Amino acid sequence: SYDPGINNTVLKNGLAYELPTSLAIFGNTSSVQFAYAYTYLLGTELFMNDFHDVNISFGVAEGARGFASMIRLGVGATLGEDFSSYGLHFGYTF
Repeated sequence: SYDPGINNTVLKNGLAYELPTSLAIFGNTSSVQFAYAYTYLLGTELFMNDFHDVNISFGVAEGARGFASMIRLGVGATLGEDFSSYGLHFGYTF
């Protein structure tokens, strides 16, 4: 086997906030969730040592029941030095 000699520790911390909206989805209250996370990499030097994740999602509010309560749609970005990634998200809790 091949050992690339990489030895890292990952530190990650973040915040999340949920804001109810006035829209109903299949009879359930909906919400918008905002999330931010900061990741810092210790150890072997990599192409980036830290990055930020920012996400916004829309779906049924926490605590709802039924199939629709498990679905969220969102957009997000991962941003670092000389790096950026953007995406659309579809989440289903099972």
